[in-house]
Amino acid sequence: MDGGAESIIEKYHQEGLEAGSTIRSKLGEAVKGAILKLANGFINHPNNTQLRAALEEGRLNPDDYYRHQLRVVYRLLFLFVIEERNLVYADNKTPEAKRFAEIYFKYYSLLRLRKLAAKLLPPDADRNYDLWMSLVNTFALFEQKEMGEKLGIIALQGDLFGYDAIAGSHFDLHRCTLSNAVLLQIIKSLGYFENDNKALIAVNYGGLDVEEFVSVYEGLLELKLDFRKIEGSEITPLTGKN
Repeated sequence: MDGGAESIIEKYHQEGLEAGSTIRSKLGEAVKGAILKLANGFINHPNNTQLRAALEEGRLNPDDYYRHQLRVVYRLLFLFVIEERNLVYADNKTPEAKRFAEIYFKYYSLLRLRKLAAKLLPPDADRNYDLWMSLVNTFALFEQKEMGEKLGIIALQGDLFGYDAIAGSHFDLHRCTLSNAVLLQIIKSLGYFENDNKALIAVNYGGLDVEEFVSVYEGLLELKLDFRKIEGSEITPLTGKN
């Protein structure tokens, strides 16, 4: 008992607590950065003229725009968790369920994007935007019953996965364009972090508990977006705190 504090088990326990604290801190920073990259990525893409017009004319305010970016990031975090915990197909023992799961993880999953994000960006990543279009199709599986049931997925809908969660009266993120470079940077920042030795470590979303996500959520309560016109460029949202 006297040597408990120096035991190997206690050492690993303390290292685990420190690692958990580090992940929470880095994940919180990554989520804030992802929201800013996402907001700027949509605004600055040349295809999104209607979105920029809504911002410049004051039909879309910063708070509404922020909430839509936040929901996109929450969707990403949610899908990370259910994929790693094998909850997309809770019962995949039947041949049909196994076939559906194989199709989903090969063509629709965030795991697929996560693997791409760990690699060097391709030279055409700034010009192409097919990965955001692909992600919109993945969202549709959880937004719409008629889409999800084709792959054996029960649509979640609700406040987070309802179609209107990322679509407003003046813009629709489903129909907006986001470059592959921006999306892959966001996925990488949410899916990996560097340890003290600068090694890239994958975040274990399957092992994160409610405490980690509560910590991230609390950090987002103080985050605000503000639109500012920079001469010679598009409108750019900047972060500010209450």
